[in-house]
Amino acid sequence: MKCANGAQGVFSRICYASYRYSMVFRAAGKIEKCTVALDHPQNLIGYVDSSKGVVLNENANYQWWHSTLQEKCFCRKELLTCFNMRCKKKTLIDGLADSTCSSVSLKIY
Repeated sequence: MKCANGAQGVFSRICYASYRYSMVFRAAGKIEKCTVALDHPQNLIGYVDSSKGVVLNENANYQWWHSTLQEKCFCRKELLTCFNMRCKKKTLIDGLADSTCSSVSLKIY
């Protein structure tokens, strides 16, 4: 597996919103995670304030980058689906979940 630019291998399919410090800064000052769910309330993780600077809701951000994994998932072919790192929007906004998985912590920085 090549990792130089993330273009190949299993980790190339991780959604950008699954990374702790991946954020979308909107023109009006909103800070969101997912560019597919713009303006959805669960996508909002903070804002830019003229006097306070960047104000993040760490709990909201945590929901996007933290994943748990059951031990039985370690042998799955699609491990990232089990970690829910391919598209967090499916779980957080659409309410969909992988019934075979979802508790070992995984943190992507």
